Amino acid sequence: MKRVLVLAALIFLNFICVAETPHGCASAAASKSNEDEVFLQDSGSTNAASFCYAVTRSGKVAKRTGATIFQKRQGAPVPPDEQGSIPASLAEKLFGDVEAAMPLSALPAARCAKSVSFGSYRYVWFKGEKSPDLCGRGSEKVAALQQDFARVMSSAVFEHVSKE
Repeated sequence: MKRVLVLAALIFLNFICVAETPHGCASAAASKSNEDEVFLQDSGSTNAASFCYAVTRSGKVAKRTGATIFQKRQGAPVPPDEQGSIPASLAEKLFGDVEAAMPLSALPAARCAKSVSFGSYRYVWFKGEKSPDLCGRGSEKVAALQQDFARVMSSAVFEHVSKE
C-alpha cells in the first residue's frame, strides 16, 4: 500500500512539473494583451524542453526555451533566448487564423490521451486569450492553429549569437 501511495505522489508531482508554464510565456502573453504578438507555447515534458515563441506580424520570432525535468533536477542552466524570423506569408497566415479563431478560450477542447511523463501541452495565446490544448481535432479552426504551430516551428530560423 505504501508503494502505491508513493507512486501516486510521484506521478502527481511529475504532472505538476510538466504542466508548468515555460519561462513566463503566459505572463508575457497576458502583459502584452494589446500588443500584436501571437505566443505559441509548448509545456515540454520529462525529456523535452518547454518553449514559447513570440511571433510578430512582420515575422520576427523570439524563442524562450525552458529546461527538461531532468535538466532542472541536475541544476543545468536555462538556454538563452533566441531571435529569429519566419516568412512574412506564414506570419500573415498565423495571424489570420488566430484572429478567425477568436475568442481562443471558446474553441472546443479535445480530450487527448497523454503520458503523464512524456505528454506535452500546446497552446496559442493572443490578446490575453488562451486556446485549449491543441492536441486533437476539435474543429477546423483548431486544425488550422495546429498546422500553423507546426509550420512556425519548422520554418523559424534563429540567429545563434555567441557570447564572447
